[in-house]
Amino acid sequence: MIRRVDLIFMVGRYKDVEGSITAGVDVPLPTKWDGEEVESWLSVHAAAVNAGKTVHPGTDFFSQGFDR
Repeated sequence: MIRRVDLIFMVGRYKDVEGSITAGVDVPLPTKWDGEEVESWLSVHAAAVNAGKTVHPGTDFFSQGFDR
């Protein structure tokens, strides 16, 4: 049995995910598929789904808010 509080939480999380569906879709593909270009491209996408916060590739994603 799902409690009302759990249901409200789940609906809120669903809306967060639903709201991020279009994040980064306007980012053009890399001109070259080398490590530097792809890392830059992925960084833009990661920031788009992380409330615009700059992402540091060498730092754990969870410590940068991706688990929230």
